Amino acid sequence: MKTPNILVVEDESIVSLEIQGRLEELGYTVAGAVYSGEDAIASAKELLPDLILMDINLRGNIDGIEAANFIKKALNIPIIYMTAYADEETIQRAKVTAPYAYIIKPIEVRELHTSIEIAMFKSQMEKKLIESEHRFRSLFENATLGLYRTSLEGEVLMANNALIKMLGYDSFEDLVNKDVVSGYVNPEIRNDFIKLLESEGSVLGFESQWKKKDGSIIYISESARRGVDEEGNIVFDGTIEDITNKKLAQDELKDSKEMLQTVFDNVYDAILIHDINGKIIVANKKALSLFNINPDEVLETNVLDFSAEETSLEKAQEGWNSVLEGKPLLVENKAKRLSEQSSFDIEIFISKVSINKNNYLLANIRDITERKKVKEAIIQAKEKAEESDRLKSEFLASMSHEIRTPVNTILNYNTLLKADLVDLVQNQFGDIFHSINIGGQRLIRTVDSILNMSQIQTGTFEVVKQKMNLENDILDSVFAEFKVEAANKGIEFKIEKNTTSAMVYGDNYSLGQLFTNLVDNAIKYTKEGKVKIKTYNNGNGELYVDVSDTGIGISEKFLENIFTPFSQETQGYTRRFDGNGLGLALVKKYCELNDANISIKSTKGTGSTFTVKFNQPS
Repeated sequence: MKTPNILVVEDESIVSLEIQGRLEELGYTVAGAVYSGEDAIASAKELLPDLILMDINLRGNIDGIEAANFIKKALNIPIIYMTAYADEETIQRAKVTAPYAYIIKPIEVRELHTSIEIAMFKSQMEKKLIESEHRFRSLFENATLGLYRTSLEGEVLMANNALIKMLGYDSFEDLVNKDVVSGYVNPEIRNDFIKLLESEGSVLGFESQWKKKDGSIIYISESARRGVDEEGNIVFDGTIEDITNKKLAQDELKDSKEMLQTVFDNVYDAILIHDINGKIIVANKKALSLFNINPDEVLETNVLDFSAEETSLEKAQEGWNSVLEGKPLLVENKAKRLSEQSSFDIEIFISKVSINKNNYLLANIRDITERKKVKEAIIQAKEKAEESDRLKSEFLASMSHEIRTPVNTILNYNTLLKADLVDLVQNQFGDIFHSINIGGQRLIRTVDSILNMSQIQTGTFEVVKQKMNLENDILDSVFAEFKVEAANKGIEFKIEKNTTSAMVYGDNYSLGQLFTNLVDNAIKYTKEGKVKIKTYNNGNGELYVDVSDTGIGISEKFLENIFTPFSQETQGYTRRFDGNGLGLALVKKYCELNDANISIKSTKGTGSTFTVKFNQPS
């Protein structure tokens, strides 16, 4: 402890010197010595001594009591009065200034020393008390929790700002008129709270609902202890925490847990959570049902108990460890139900899940017995269909050969006979030879169409794409092929080229067949008028080919089936035109093989226009 600095205020110079000397003998530091009340006030402000020895009866306008009173209020410096005598009135005046001691002159050294030590100790204690009170008040007012003191009857004696704001009041005075009991949503709760305090002496985390000033309700957690105040009255000191958000969050969490549990128990898959040793931690209702598990024995069950295959724990753990390293596992296995020997097929998807910072394995299990049966049936059906396609292709190839060979023989002999019997052909048998040739060609085209459709449907049709000039490489040949036939029917047949570029990327054979079929149909179904092939570009890298005719046209109703195999607008033996109904179906397939699109515009009795669109290579 440092040596106190003491200011001496004494108007008798000899007495002042004597006092200073005794102070120094006792080891104190004399901060200064003054002789009047005015000087005492000035020196106290300047020197800020630890203690003042003040003579009560000072000469001048201000006596020692007045000076002490000013210093006490302004600087709070402890003061010891010195006096040789004092009347009752003076003593009463002196009491108001709360002096730390009175020393009667003449001053004895022991009394002086004792009074100074007691005064300094008392001053230090008071300062510590003030600091403690300041700290308490600061903590009290700045605490985030609500703090209070109430009487046994519920009268609010103290409340901090946090509590005032928590309850929606503007000030302590606004709150102090409130009866604590009426603040409870259920006043009977207060009785339970008091009983606990009286029996236990303290309460921790007592939850209840309180009404705020505006009538709204909050959830609170209250902790308190029973005590007595300075006058011996029973009081309750406590803290209040607003746990409304916490309660709402708990309710939401509870609802979420219930929802998740509902989902967990009602999902289609069986779900098991187990540890690295296969011990089951939790199982949903589907898992209990699927494996015939007793709900009371879940925690005593191991996932390997359900395996219908011989699997060691070590072997299973190899896969499980991989899952725990972040690599989910999907496997199919044979499983069995507890207490049953029959097996069934399951699919298991295993992933990692963390619960309370511990890693477990989450197994989604699905009974795939029926799925495997369906899959096997599909495989068998596919194999059967593939075998049927193979047999059909072989049959068609064989029939093509068997039909082509004799037909070609007939056509060749027809040509030879026609050449040898040229006079008869021109006069008597011309129509007969012509009919034989037309019929043979029709039969060959029918066989080719059926064979091509079969190859396209089975995926065996070979496409060899190359860059070509559609006009020069395809359309000119088609035009030349049908030019004579059109002329024989008296039909105007022409090709109109309006392109800047006719380059396409496609298969030569299928493109030739595409336009052969379109032109063949156009001429076939046109009795009189014209058939035209027209090409043009649209400026966006697209090539269009129109094949138009003034033939019989197609009804709007039949247009939706125009590209369906074996579909014809007129059916049966009374139809006017030959054909097998495969031509336009093949045209559609040929377009798809060459990444082209086909569209049609037609009016019954007026004619039709087929438009094929190509995306041209850059």
